[in-house]
Amino acid sequence: MLPVVLISLLASLALGLAMLWVGLRGRRINDHPVCRQCAFDLHGIYPESVTCPECGAGLKREKSVRIGARRRMVGVTLLGAFLALAPLPPIAAVALAAITGTDVNAYKPLGLILWEARRADRARTAKLAAEVLNRALSKSLSPAQYQTVIEAVLAMQADSAVVWDEGWGDLIERAKLDGVLTAAQESRFNTQAFALTPRTRAKVRAGQVLPVRLMPGAGRVASTTNLLAGVTFVGARIDGTPVTQAADAPPAEIISPFGGFAVMSLGGFDDAGPNLGFVSINGTRAGTVFGLGGPLKDLKLELPRALTPGVHRLEIDLDLDVQPGGRGGMAMTLVNGRLLSGGPANESTRVSLGVDVEVVPDDQPVATAQAPSPDADAALAKALGPVSVRIDAASPATRADRTLPRAVTAEFTVKDLPVPVAFDVFLRFGGEEIRLGSLDSAPRPDRGGLMTFSSAVSITVNGITRSSRADGAPGRASVSASIRGLAASDQVDVVLRPSEDVAAATLELDSYYGGEVVLPGLIVEPGVSNDPFDRMRELQDTLRRQLTPARPRGGSPAAPVSPSGPF
Repeated sequence: MLPVVLISLLASLALGLAMLWVGLRGRRINDHPVCRQCAFDLHGIYPESVTCPECGAGLKREKSVRIGARRRMVGVTLLGAFLALAPLPPIAAVALAAITGTDVNAYKPLGLILWEARRADRARTAKLAAEVLNRALSKSLSPAQYQTVIEAVLAMQADSAVVWDEGWGDLIERAKLDGVLTAAQESRFNTQAFALTPRTRAKVRAGQVLPVRLMPGAGRVASTTNLLAGVTFVGARIDGTPVTQAADAPPAEIISPFGGFAVMSLGGFDDAGPNLGFVSINGTRAGTVFGLGGPLKDLKLELPRALTPGVHRLEIDLDLDVQPGGRGGMAMTLVNGRLLSGGPANESTRVSLGVDVEVVPDDQPVATAQAPSPDADAALAKALGPVSVRIDAASPATRADRTLPRAVTAEFTVKDLPVPVAFDVFLRFGGEEIRLGSLDSAPRPDRGGLMTFSSAVSITVNGITRSSRADGAPGRASVSASIRGLAASDQVDVVLRPSEDVAAATLELDSYYGGEVVLPGLIVEPGVSNDPFDRMRELQDTLRRQLTPARPRGGSPAAPVSPSGPF
């Protein structure tokens, strides 16, 4: 029993006894002398009379007479009796449970249990949930009570201030087995299980990029729950004004090595895409049959330039494509980064999250630039290395064509840098500079799970790419974009220029190195071909060369022997 409940019962008992005494004693209605023995009004008799004419008691004794006749208060008496008697059964139940060793919750009415559940600590919450689940298993809940319990549990699940126990989730699972859980209630339970909370920078300026990280809360699920949700950004508003996702660079055409035919697209993992990734959540007794991604990709939103300094309310709309697991297979289909099918039917639910954003005046910095020095430049250049610049492997027919856009990636070491950094990254070659994207040393959350997707990965044929920062190997970060005019073995300089906007687009960086760093003379390395038919063509050419006899000196060439197969 909650201490506040026990204290309330004891307080009710004490108040009831006090009111009962006051009610029986009555209120004073005059100032007449009254016999204390029989309460007879002695007005006009005392002090002349020696004895009470009603009961014969002596009136000359000390305290035999009191002043003021009293009339009993029936209402106060009845209320006092109720307050004094009502706590006795629960107090007796507590005493009986303590003596016999039974759970006192078994004697509580359902309403009291649900009331306590919203105020109990973790240990008491587990006991309360277990008691209600026992009542459901023993069929002692009426249909109306069952629905009351389900709605109360869903309300507690949605309220992060209420302590959650998996027993409440087990009760929802039991309700589903009993056939009393509606589809809407099940969808609500699955959606609320993820409890996403938006987190952003403490301060930002109008017109800048606002980073938003969606933090999954503690799982508010059943012990056997196994859920996977694809999270898609739908839209956002600040004070009711729509805001859009920030694109790091304009899109660029990518020519397909498959002859211009788009075979497939698993896009949606690029930084500027609406698909933020996947969140999986499991109960303590559920095996992790599928762990995909996590945490979610950070959102980057373009704040309106017209925002005035002060606190503004940001609202974010998301679609959760919830895939129930734990019963049956977890096969799934991904199209454009969205989870479409697998196991039971998906439940797509729209959720809205809110967070306050403080906008500061334009002349107030949101991140401070640290003073540069030649020694710091050298130390930082050394710490960022070895730096590699790679170009994607085009088809053999297009490798020499510098007019076509090619994906170029620069990879850096960002672990244990001597100073925090926030850079715009440029490639310098042929007398011009082209921006690749941005690089920062803000810590990225550990992306756990059996499978993870880098936030910059986008497998697209005949699609578009944007420059981005991607987390690859531990301690490494890459920046990539589509660039014309480069080929493997070219020499380029990588130029890193400090940028407050890049720092402001992170959640963690309040300061950054303020010096420019140049990494000269880097050789562009060829990448690995993404065209599976390139290898087939190479094998075909090799076989033909091996199987074609050499031309006889002075004679006709021998007939080639064609290899078997489709080549």
